[in-house]
Amino acid sequence: MLGKLIKLDFRMMRSQLKWVIPIYALLLASAFVFRSFNIPVVGTLMYVIANIATMALVPVVLVLVLSHYYRHFYTNQGYLTHTLPVTSSQRYHAKLFSGFFLYVFSSSIAVLGFFIILLTEGLSKGKAMQAINEFLQFMGSWPPQFGLSVFAGILLVLGVWILMYVSFFTMMSFSVTVGMGRRFSRYGVGGPFLVYIILYVVNQILGVLGLLFVPLSLRISFGETSLQMRVVTEMPIHNLLGIGITGQNIPMEEVIERGGGHFDFGLGVFIFALAFIVFSYFYTKRQVGKVNLR
Repeated sequence: MLGKLIKLDFRMMRSQLKWVIPIYALLLASAFVFRSFNIPVVGTLMYVIANIATMALVPVVLVLVLSHYYRHFYTNQGYLTHTLPVTSSQRYHAKLFSGFFLYVFSSSIAVLGFFIILLTEGLSKGKAMQAINEFLQFMGSWPPQFGLSVFAGILLVLGVWILMYVSFFTMMSFSVTVGMGRRFSRYGVGGPFLVYIILYVVNQILGVLGLLFVPLSLRISFGETSLQMRVVTEMPIHNLLGIGITGQNIPMEEVIERGGGHFDFGLGVFIFALAFIVFSYFYTKRQVGKVNLR
């Protein structure tokens, strides 16, 4: 039944998404043609627009996913949703997984568009593959600088990419569900926005506390050929006070030198973030089953 719910979500969101990819493809094609041939003004303009569209593609799709979550549970569409012979857990998971599949799809299109932009830039300079080769060299060179293999670096990037979606979905679904609940429903559509603002402020406060005062840190220091990292049970605030707060950008070498040969990055911020993801998952999934549109 979960698979049928996901297919239903895809059909309902298809009408919203059917123009997004064609418009994006048109912008990319225009940038490729006009920039590759170095057409003045128009080439630069289309190139800039294509870059902006590439950066905005995934956020636009995520906003549509969030909009579908709201409409499917809390508007007239919700009457059909809540009469289906499925559990609240299945309804919630359908939104979670259908959103993730669209996230994967839009991310793949954005990556393809990014490489087309790199190719376009190379063609405009008479060196078609130069920009792509430079990017691939950078992607292969940064993991060793942090003492990681290329494979570990790829896994790290994929992990962060997945965590970004999970964090987005849990925060936004929590905001919508609580914002349309009994306490905030009198504000209408403004309820979710109000909850999001409150949640954002709380998360910022907890993030600072976790970054500075939780006794768990990633200690970064210089090795012979690369940075060395290890987890220590120290509060980062002690290291930060040793470095001093100048209000200016300080090179990493100087930061580590001021910190006594190392820099402690607080891992408590991730502990609080993961705790909220787990709490939001179970709480929101339960509350979805209590929605009453009467």
